[in-house]
Amino acid sequence: MPAEEIGLRRPHAGESTRSKIPLDWNQDGQISLVPIDIGWWGHCHNEAPANAMGLDPKKGVSLYRADRGVAADAALVRYSEEDCWDAIGAFTADHEGSRIRDPRTGQVSSPGYVNYSSGGSYDPTRVDETDFVGNRNNGGHYLQLSPDRPGGRRYAQLLGGTALDGAPASAIAPWPVVEIAGEPLMDGRGRLLVPLWVPAPKGASGELRLLAFDSRGQRTEQHLDVNLDPSQDGFVKLAEEIERVDPAGGGRLVEFYYNPATQEMKEQPVQLSAADGFARQPGAPRVSKVAEAIAVQETTYDSVAEIDEFVVADLGLPFTFDTSSGQAVWNYPVSHIRRDVEGRTVRNEEGHAYTYTTYRLRYRTMGGPEGDTRYIIKRDAMGRMVRALALRPMPDFAYRNERWVCAPATLDHRGRPAINLRALTAGYLSGPDGRAIVPDLWRHQAALVYASISDQTPATGAWLFETQDGALISFPDAARFDAAVAADRALRAAAG
Repeated sequence: MPAEEIGLRRPHAGESTRSKIPLDWNQDGQISLVPIDIGWWGHCHNEAPANAMGLDPKKGVSLYRADRGVAADAALVRYSEEDCWDAIGAFTADHEGSRIRDPRTGQVSSPGYVNYSSGGSYDPTRVDETDFVGNRNNGGHYLQLSPDRPGGRRYAQLLGGTALDGAPASAIAPWPVVEIAGEPLMDGRGRLLVPLWVPAPKGASGELRLLAFDSRGQRTEQHLDVNLDPSQDGFVKLAEEIERVDPAGGGRLVEFYYNPATQEMKEQPVQLSAADGFARQPGAPRVSKVAEAIAVQETTYDSVAEIDEFVVADLGLPFTFDTSSGQAVWNYPVSHIRRDVEGRTVRNEEGHAYTYTTYRLRYRTMGGPEGDTRYIIKRDAMGRMVRALALRPMPDFAYRNERWVCAPATLDHRGRPAINLRALTAGYLSGPDGRAIVPDLWRHQAALVYASISDQTPATGAWLFETQDGALISFPDAARFDAAVAADRALRAAAG
């Protein structure tokens, strides 16, 4: 892709380069600290919904434009089936785009569409409605700290060589396992195993990556070896959050520390400015008790309850699975799914009856792999889900596009006009003056796609004639279409 689209340029004369520069690679408004594997990079998130909606061109389209503003030698274009599919791809690609941050509020709009406010800034908008369930597996290990005060949770990511209680973070539980019908269901303390999380560790160690300011006041990635030892009473640095970046370099950040012995969390504001040579000037720290510390690991066994409820809620409606339970994403529309009950066991636990149901879920996808997984759901006497456990790797997530918009302009969820940002910045949505919206290209793309997939055009091909006033006429066969084209060309020639 062009360098300017990812925010990079070649250095000017006298400039030096720096290695390992973190960047907002996926344009989600956040600096990406971890390497991005692009070996599988693609647009399956667009192709899968298109397939699920049955958009599969089966015939070519011939389009003649009688508009006298179109050169005679360019008036007739013949599109193959592949060309029509490419037009669908153009729609879906134009549907996605950069997320836009409103400078007034800091809010981020959904990809693709924006509203213009009177001040010339962008107003967040949403044009799509998508039901998305599941836990996206990025392969991360986290130590999640919840301060014992109102406010959001803070997360510290532990990467590479992470250990919990001296055991690998991938361990499901360190206690003896109780089996029912040959399946591992509960740990020795009577709790259902949940691979997604383990209780707060007595100790944890690993490599921490964070974004900070260097000695020149420039943002840079730092690596720290972290060892949380509850026998050592002291604060250990876990994270930094840059709150402001000054034009001359430096700015304001907040450092986060954790004391595993006292289970306290410290937030330390720090200022750096060019006037002080980017020396760190600490402010007054804020110390809070930690209400909960949980070691969280993303696994291939997550999302059991969400996937099960999603599949059962609207059987028969199309949806898309990420069929890779690993870090890579492979989206495919599901063409067949079957869910069977393999067994039930009722247990009395602390005076309450719970039912453990084992399910087998099998599915096929369009152009992708088949899936066969099994899981157990624990429910109380009222049938409410209490816990769930996967016995085989699960799909990472599932989603259904309830409303999926690909248009030059549309109405957002509040009924306000929304403009397609990608089309606008590319320059093919506006007229010659760069201001008026001229959606002719989109209109022709839509006509092309519709003619190729519609049963209202002949099965052997589609022949479209656009009159001078913009009306479209569909001909039943090539002979009559060719005759109309010849007649219009004769008129063109006569008019000089």
